[in-house]
Amino acid sequence: MTKIDKLIAYLSEKKHKLVQGYAVARKDGILIHSTLRETDPHLAAVMAAIIGSSETFIQSTGAHVKNVTVLIESTEINVLMTGTGKSALLAVVTKPDVETYTLIPYVREVCGGIAKILD
Repeated sequence: MTKIDKLIAYLSEKKHKLVQGYAVARKDGILIHSTLRETDPHLAAVMAAIIGSSETFIQSTGAHVKNVTVLIESTEINVLMTGTGKSALLAVVTKPDVETYTLIPYVREVCGGIAKILD
């Protein structure tokens, strides 16, 4: 089990095993690690594009970007995506019936740990 796996296990433990899987990618679109069963080879690039586009949107309003967190809900899964420091991104996947936004404080805590490992 990697250090990142241990951090995600902590997140899962805190939230009663609500996390189905996760992916960590570099901001340049290179996949670092994923526990998602069927990982599309373009997953990391898509993560980087979503976060990058969100940051661009915020900047275009004249606001300063502190950290972008994106929640995507579908009928099959929910995805919470955020930056983990200077160089990486985290996507956490849950079941659709989970109020995924309640994970944000725990995800931010895990992101701090990932940033310490990767930055």
